[in-house]
Amino acid sequence: MVSYYAPQVVDGHSTPLILMSYENSHLIYYQQRRLLMKLKKIIQVPPKILIYSGPGTGKTALTLTLGSNLQILDLDGGLSTGLYLDDKFKKDRLEVDAIQILEQRPHLQATVFSRTKSKIIEIANDCAKHQYEYEVLALDSITALSNAALQSVMASSGDLHGKPQIQHWGLAIDEVKQVMAILASLPIVVVVIGHEQFKTLGKGTSQEDKIYLGIFGKNLPLQLPGYFDEFWRMRVLAAPGGKFSYKIQTYATPIAEAKSRSCLPNMTDSSCGMWELLKKIGYEKKGTHNAPLRKI
Repeated sequence: MVSYYAPQVVDGHSTPLILMSYENSHLIYYQQRRLLMKLKKIIQVPPKILIYSGPGTGKTALTLTLGSNLQILDLDGGLSTGLYLDDKFKKDRLEVDAIQILEQRPHLQATVFSRTKSKIIEIANDCAKHQYEYEVLALDSITALSNAALQSVMASSGDLHGKPQIQHWGLAIDEVKQVMAILASLPIVVVVIGHEQFKTLGKGTSQEDKIYLGIFGKNLPLQLPGYFDEFWRMRVLAAPGGKFSYKIQTYATPIAEAKSRSCLPNMTDSSCGMWELLKKIGYEKKGTHNAPLRKI
């Protein structure tokens, strides 16, 4: 690409006009000043958030603080936190619309992935018709979804409990990416919960331990965060008086990845609840809704 500059007068100001020449000989003209003005007016879409960490660090409990405006797809069967955790958000958690998508006969079938994917497509269609009733959709968890995708592929191959081959892994990875692409396209807030895994890389003096998103594949744990605006890692730290504090890591370290496109400060305290965290990254709550626990 070759760029040329020539002075132009735009709204009374002298502004360089950039002429960009591409290999296909098409020319694109634009004013730098006007481009910057457009950048200030870009449409802000509701954030897509991926939260990961080890067990017992408050991922699900934090997500459930969204209350009646949240619909959560439960693939882990781990929502009992919302029933028994007694804090200032207990009432909000009890108002969450929970859809449990669990395998009733795992020794005979693998239906969790197909049911989850169908539900997410249904939600996408409802959003397109402005008929989706909730402000936030959550998935608990991407770890369970990826395992269910592999089980679904194996069941379709006629060998549910067999050893996966490279083609099975490839098909499962494609399925997971398709679902993530749908979630990333939704015009609502999306929160996806995941577990974490430790991997030892290298050998000898170059050996190092790293923490990744808890899903299979060599590259998939590094690729999926790219579908999200926010990639938070929950941390539990010791606090005075023998207590613990729950923090959100948003900066990457040599050990664990994290990011925040909206610049949420690193190690932000999560005790304020998810609505307050959304406010900190520029999203304001819009309404309320009430619905019961359901299974599909």
